[in-house]
Amino acid sequence: MSRGNNSDVGASKPSRVSKRSQSPAPKTVPSAPPKTGKPLSSSSPAAPATARIKRQPTKASPPPSSSSQHSPSSRSSSAPPGSPPSQTSASPRLGMDWAWSLAAQRSLPSLEAPYPPIPTTQLLSWEREGHTLTRSLCTSEELKDYAKVVRAAFEREKLAAFRQKVRVLLGPEAFQDCQTLEECEEVMEEYVDPDAVPFLQTFNGWRQFQDVRRLALAKRFARVAAELLNVPRVRLYQDSTFLKRVGDGPTLWHSDLNMAPFHTNEAVTMWLPLTPIPPEEEGGTGLLFASGSHRDFALSFWEDARGGGRRDLEGRYALDSYGRMEVGDATWHHGWCLHSSGPNDLEEDRMAFTLCFVADGAEMLEGGEGKLGEGGAE
Repeated sequence: MSRGNNSDVGASKPSRVSKRSQSPAPKTVPSAPPKTGKPLSSSSPAAPATARIKRQPTKASPPPSSSSQHSPSSRSSSAPPGSPPSQTSASPRLGMDWAWSLAAQRSLPSLEAPYPPIPTTQLLSWEREGHTLTRSLCTSEELKDYAKVVRAAFEREKLAAFRQKVRVLLGPEAFQDCQTLEECEEVMEEYVDPDAVPFLQTFNGWRQFQDVRRLALAKRFARVAAELLNVPRVRLYQDSTFLKRVGDGPTLWHSDLNMAPFHTNEAVTMWLPLTPIPPEEEGGTGLLFASGSHRDFALSFWEDARGGGRRDLEGRYALDSYGRMEVGDATWHHGWCLHSSGPNDLEEDRMAFTLCFVADGAEMLEGGEGKLGEGGAE
């Protein structure tokens, strides 16, 4: 079965080792873990719901507007007109024409230089599996200052991140009771099982913070997205910052396009960790992918058509992760690829920055409201 871009996916499947070695990786990535270790079971905490995530039946908040989509390939990464206000005298919510800068006097590295072309064998693997890895997409030196401004932006939006999680897990009444960080933390500590919180998340920093905007609209990322989707241009749907704190629970199985307001198959998410990620066997919380799930039309068609519960899917897919990741490495997954991650049992928080791209010209769903990230999409 071919995807919308009619790319050839009929070539013989390379071995796991050769597949992972297409990116200039310094270390061979292990093959999929045993089926018994991460079953795709409807009774397990990480059971896929064919891209539907279990969540409380609460009213969703409005998603990022479709008018926020921009083509990174057609935008300059320079700062918007006007000098940024001081950090102490003005609100960060200043709109696109006067973006607040977290590093007003510091020059951030340019990310305009292209990443090397992705080898054909890796593109074929991407078509089959629905995910891939780009080692050293950025250098650690390039990301050093960007990581600082993303963290600073997250701290500015931390209350919004807590309130969003309270609304999703406990409903609108509890949401109204959380007007401060202290109130939100008290409510979550009293009423929420720690395993039910997979992470804290902020959305669309590029709209509010000049330096995050510079990172989100970097042409280097847009070019890779366009190459993977085999399209001439892409548009940025949204950026997100994920903080998986020490003790946070697992991220449930899901796919991103099920929560985005687009009538398309051409979507891809970049997952860029801002902290080193140990391999899974050492407690790392990189993403785990259900290979080939982005092409599994039968699952969503028959399960949705019959309206029944999800059956046990153990053994339906090979499960793959990319092992150790350094700052500057990034994984990419197709909009329909099921993915998850484990709980953070380490002694340090994990932060990652994501960009979701769609092909230029992708149609909006009529009356659709995107919910990407609302219930646990990473």
